[in-house]
Amino acid sequence: MSLTSILSYSNKDFKELRDLLTTHFPIPKFRTEELMKAEPLTKDYMLIGTAYDYLLRFNLEKLYKKKVFSDKWVAESALSHFKTKFEGVFGSGNFADNHDYEELIEYFEKRQKLHEVQRKRVPEKFKECKQIYSQFINSKLNDKSQLIESTLFLARLDNVYRAGERMNKYITFLPEDELNIIDLKQLESICDFNVFKPKKKLILNPSFGAGSRLVEGADADLIVDDTLIDVKVTKELKLTRPHFNQILGYYLLYLIGGVDKHKDIEIKNIGIYFARHNVLWKVKINELGDNKLFKTTVDFLKKKVKKTYR
Repeated sequence: MSLTSILSYSNKDFKELRDLLTTHFPIPKFRTEELMKAEPLTKDYMLIGTAYDYLLRFNLEKLYKKKVFSDKWVAESALSHFKTKFEGVFGSGNFADNHDYEELIEYFEKRQKLHEVQRKRVPEKFKECKQIYSQFINSKLNDKSQLIESTLFLARLDNVYRAGERMNKYITFLPEDELNIIDLKQLESICDFNVFKPKKKLILNPSFGAGSRLVEGADADLIVDDTLIDVKVTKELKLTRPHFNQILGYYLLYLIGGVDKHKDIEIKNIGIYFARHNVLWKVKINELGDNKLFKTTVDFLKKKVKKTYR
């Protein structure tokens, strides 16, 4: 069960946890007159959001090379879904119940052909994305559209890893929607990368040891020195309860397990970067509550997860 699922308002098992966060960690005041600088051009909101995460990290790696730390991309973990042969089963679900035998055979034959194409093409395409990324980092990429197309493909792979093999059908090898490419270009053009400039260390996609394992895996977007940052590509410049709970949740996981491979990191602030507005909101941890309150919340989270999924 992921942190996102635990904090989802559709998950009744963790209503008490969400109520506790709402009661003890009220949303800080957040006022700004900034207007949206990059209007969304498509409705592929989730795809654009994930692709922008990759595009942002690639730019930060290029700008602050010696101070940037990262592990393998989440998208790479999805490659395992394309290494095994397709094994379709009829089962007794709604699809099988409502279709005749010939329709089922035709369906599984199409899925098998698609999977065989993906088994060959996905690793090749991923390798190509790696090469384009390397060219960009080393200032040898002439066509920026290639990088952005790569981030869109990586975003699709990322979603396969997070949502499971059922997302395989969204992996295609058709040219990307031109509006998606333009949308990402404008998001990149309005970003003031200096807001992420580290004094000592910038960690990409940090995970939190025992904290991440508690919720079966969780990785945040960025840690810049002592500030944990979540990136949102939303239309509204508003600090919502779900957004605040998510960044709080990452901080709670940090309290449990620290930052993987970076035990020297002490998080003193949390923040959210609103990409369409180029606004970074952040708040000091000690303004949200004292050590006792955070310890109580961490203990509640650990007990609730273990009780629910023991």
